[in-house]
Amino acid sequence: MKKEMRKPIMLALTIVFVLCIGVYIVGKNVSPNRGGDLEAQTAAAVPGVGEILHMGGYDWRVLDVKDGKVLIITEQIIERRRYNEEFENVTWETCTLRKYLNGEFLQKFTAEEQRRIAETRVQNPNNLWYGINGGNYTTDKIFLLSLEEVDGYFGKSGDYENERRMEYEGEYPDGKWVKADNGHGFSNANDSNRIAKYDGQASWWWLRSPGNFSDNAAIVNGDGGVRVYGSNVRNNRGGVCPALWLNL
Repeated sequence: MKKEMRKPIMLALTIVFVLCIGVYIVGKNVSPNRGGDLEAQTAAAVPGVGEILHMGGYDWRVLDVKDGKVLIITEQIIERRRYNEEFENVTWETCTLRKYLNGEFLQKFTAEEQRRIAETRVQNPNNLWYGINGGNYTTDKIFLLSLEEVDGYFGKSGDYENERRMEYEGEYPDGKWVKADNGHGFSNANDSNRIAKYDGQASWWWLRSPGNFSDNAAIVNGDGGVRVYGSNVRNNRGGVCPALWLNL
């Protein structure tokens, strides 16, 4: 009777032993790569220009990748808001939209997302067409694109100084440029890259650069063309497309 009981016990122990060996071997074979392989996996995860990231409840398009960070902008207009609450002379440094984006809006992100958003030294060039002062440099977590940045990241439209010269002198080499209907900018094949929608409809959105006066701010039209002379800073129809540098 005792010998008969030993057989199933020995069989059970043998099965357990075999299973343990199998788990050990499989686990060893699928253990994480080390050293250079891990670095390669991390590098492969870095998003490329044009890819879409999801953060803070919004879709963001990658505009640039540099020094372990990516520059991203919301894929669409997230809301309509005044550039400044009062009709007065302002710069990006002093406008209420900057205060909102780096205050109330920033708090909509999780603590981890906020930690990854880099503080950025933001340049604020003068408006080259009208000579309007762009103001001091600022340090922001969230900002709007400038005229120069929207010109560069959404399809090169040529040297910025040359655009200024062409507008005043009416030079359109090789038929590349077409004077815009409003006489204050240009339209070209890259305009479609700058079109943004609000509630499913193409709409205009703010840039941080000044317009033709210090109480105007430059904008991107609903058709994607850049309006250098801008719009009244208190216009409540202005779309907001925030941008930021995100640490990887």
